Amino acid sequence: MTRPLSAVPHRIRAALCLRSAAVGLCFAALCFLCVSGCSLDYGRSSQAQIVSPEFVFYDAGFTHVERGETKLRMEAEQIEQYTGADSLYGKNVSFAVYGDNSEPSLTGSCSLLSADRENKLYCFFSGIRIKSAEHRAEITADSLRWNEKTSVLDGGKDDTVNVSLETETGSRITIRGKAFSAHKDDLSFAFGESVSGEIQ
Repeated sequence: MTRPLSAVPHRIRAALCLRSAAVGLCFAALCFLCVSGCSLDYGRSSQAQIVSPEFVFYDAGFTHVERGETKLRMEAEQIEQYTGADSLYGKNVSFAVYGDNSEPSLTGSCSLLSADRENKLYCFFSGIRIKSAEHRAEITADSLRWNEKTSVLDGGKDDTVNVSLETETGSRITIRGKAFSAHKDDLSFAFGESVSGEIQ
């Protein structure tokens, strides 16, 4: 038994109308290509515009100073700075964040760094090592992201992160897992899955 189109629910009618419109559009495009005689210019490439860096620094060292005191020191084998996007990329990067006593309170390194300074997002890749002298903690991973706006450091869902803590008695606790998240405000951290650890 065939039902009239008016008896078909509105969603199905809309889908049928969209399908027939799509078929009509494909047919029109095919006719246009045949009439135009395939006059495509294969000599020109239609690649997306390749963006090149505005500045490239080799064996670079940068120091951020506030009120005459060093707050951050960063060194890199190579740093590329791009205009428009306010982004920066670094290769073989090491850094130190200084506390009030002019001593490094946090040190770290990674093979690759991507910094979106406009959105205050910083991504670290490959061979990441971050060490806090103040909290006697060390984090190692292959992928981490720091969101300066929310003060959250997180790892990917499938990326393993290792956290090593030294207790006041001198014992070392090592915890590893996936879906890592750490909050600067309350110094808490958590793993979402595959958690294991050891005490030495």
